[in-house]
Amino acid sequence: MRTSKPRDSRIGRTVIKISSFYLLNVPLVLLSSIILARLLGPEDYGRYSYVLSLVSIISLPLVAGFPQYLTRSIATSVQAKNWSEYKGLVIFSVGFVTSCGILFYLVSFILGRVVSSPESDGDLSFLLSIALLALPLNGLIAVLTGVLRGEARPETPEFSKKLLQPLLLLLLLVSVWFVDFLNLMVVLWIQVAISLVLFIFLFAKTILHSSLRGTHSIRPEFKVASWFAGIGPFMLIGVFTTFSAEIGILMLGSMSDDSDVAALRVAQRAAGFIALPLAVMNPVLSPKVVQFYKCNDTVSMQSMLREFTRKAFVFAFSLGVILALFGENLLSIAYGAEYSVIAYMPMLVLVFSNICNVAFGSVGMVLSMTGYERITLLGQLIGLSTTAVAGFIFIPSYGSVGAAGAMLAGTFSWNLFLSIQVKKRLGVSFGASKSYK
Repeated sequence: MRTSKPRDSRIGRTVIKISSFYLLNVPLVLLSSIILARLLGPEDYGRYSYVLSLVSIISLPLVAGFPQYLTRSIATSVQAKNWSEYKGLVIFSVGFVTSCGILFYLVSFILGRVVSSPESDGDLSFLLSIALLALPLNGLIAVLTGVLRGEARPETPEFSKKLLQPLLLLLLLVSVWFVDFLNLMVVLWIQVAISLVLFIFLFAKTILHSSLRGTHSIRPEFKVASWFAGIGPFMLIGVFTTFSAEIGILMLGSMSDDSDVAALRVAQRAAGFIALPLAVMNPVLSPKVVQFYKCNDTVSMQSMLREFTRKAFVFAFSLGVILALFGENLLSIAYGAEYSVIAYMPMLVLVFSNICNVAFGSVGMVLSMTGYERITLLGQLIGLSTTAVAGFIFIPSYGSVGAAGAMLAGTFSWNLFLSIQVKKRLGVSFGASKSYK
């Protein structure tokens, strides 16, 4: 009990620090998306969103699961002071994502050259070949993110993702805007350059703060078969998570027009602020959940999770009310009248979806950090299947609103399933309704 206050104090400071990154992220992302949406126009902004969604899907074998699996494995190794396995896991992860990233890019580049020409800079395949240059870098960023989180330093990768990345994007967009050089191809090159800067930053921070400093004489231990078996469920969870986030855009891109894609992307940007508390909580609390579980202290785990879920829900509900009442005017001011007309209704649906998500709490993270990642995977599969079926039903008739509704159905179904599993397998409950009892 004597260590609970210092531990809670450290968690609180980290949460405050990461929360400040997210708060600063809001105006940076908003300004960048406004510049892109206004200057590219609904059609090109829709194509830009579609290309980034495709890149997210193609990147899945490199980035899906690595941060979560490494967070749990590194936290366990640090607690047990098992430096040989720690070192071997990092070497294996870096080698895997680097080699696969280069291979994936070469294949995509060759395919892009076959089906398009460099002169056709508006061609989807050519644009995709530019964006995919970041593949190896994004894989390495995922590995470094997992290592730093496992070291209980989640603020560093969150700073790079939520503050450094959007700040660089905004500065570069404004720079090329002033010289009248802003177009879709240039924006994609900017994204590649930013990935390089983020990798260099995270690599330097990992070298400076890793627990492996001073362990040069320890030989790495490789358990490749065990690691592949362990990372498999996490990778599939990442695949389904990414598909769940991007399936609306992808289905709209194939079943509707570019303006509907742009409407849903703008709606996601606005409604995404509702889910900020979970995004802050998960990287901070995940190593703590591992520690509580290893010590069989589910009482402290539940207490911690209930406290943070309660605070997260208050924030999410309050912001949701503001967006529901004033969202149309805010969209008009930020993005222009054309976007407020097409994005307001899908935004309302996604606001409700994200409030439900926050109300359930970090159920997926808790199961994944306590050895039940296969249950999390099943929940993600249920959610993705629900979203896909609902999308095929509603998108042809309702466009972006139908896609948002499908995402709401998927979010609710997988959260409900996982919350039941958390109670059944761990004996804890920490949803918003439980937090107020």
